[in-house]
Amino acid sequence: MTKKEKILTNTITYFNQKGYGEVSLQELSNALNMSRGNFVYHFKTKEEVLEAIAEKMWSEIEEIRVPTKELPSFQNVHNEVALFQKIQLKYTFVFSDLRIIRDTIFKERFHQSYLNFKKMSEEAIAFSIQLGNMNQEEYPGLYDNLTDAIWGMAWFQDSMKAIQQKKNATDASKLMWSLLLPHFTKKGVESFIAFYGAPYLQKLGKPFDTQLTKPKFI
Repeated sequence: MTKKEKILTNTITYFNQKGYGEVSLQELSNALNMSRGNFVYHFKTKEEVLEAIAEKMWSEIEEIRVPTKELPSFQNVHNEVALFQKIQLKYTFVFSDLRIIRDTIFKERFHQSYLNFKKMSEEAIAFSIQLGNMNQEEYPGLYDNLTDAIWGMAWFQDSMKAIQQKKNATDASKLMWSLLLPHFTKKGVESFIAFYGAPYLQKLGKPFDTQLTKPKFI
C-alpha cells in the first residue's frame, strides 16, 4: 500500500466517525498525524479526496461483485443487495450525507447503479413469470415500484438502521425476499425452499403480532 493509499484509507475511517461536511483539511491532517502541507501534497482539496474515494469505492464494487448467472435470476439480485450492504458498512459517511450523494462525483455513478439494478430486477421478475414462479402483475406499476423499493432499501439499509435504532435489524437480503415472496406462486415458493431451505423462511425477521390492538365491536 502506497502512502497515498494509506492516507485515503485512514481518511475514510475518519469520515465514517466524524462525517464529511464539517471536517476541514487541517482537522483531517491533525487526525492523521500529518502536517497540512504533507496532506495537500497528496490531496489539494477535500473535493479531490472525495473524488479519490469515489474511484476507490466503485473499483471495490467491481472487484468483489459476484459474477452474474447467464439467465435472469433473483440470485443475481440477491448478490447485488449483499454487495451493496458490504459497501455501506465500509463507506458509511457517503450514505448518511445527501450532499455527497448529490455531488456530481457520486450522482451519476449512483444513477447508473440504479439503472443496472433496475434492469437486472425487471429481467428476473419477467423470467420468473414466464417460468410460472411469480404471479402476473395484479395492478399496473406494482412491479416497477417493487424494484425501486428494493434498490432504495439495498443501498440505504445502513442509514435506515441508524434512524430505526434497532439492535438486531433485519439484513437487506431478507428485506428483499420479504418484498418479493408474497408475489411468488406456489411453484415459486417451492423453488425458493429448494434453493435456500425451509428454515430460511422462518428466519426472515420478527414475527408480526396480530394482537397489537383489539378490535372494538359495536
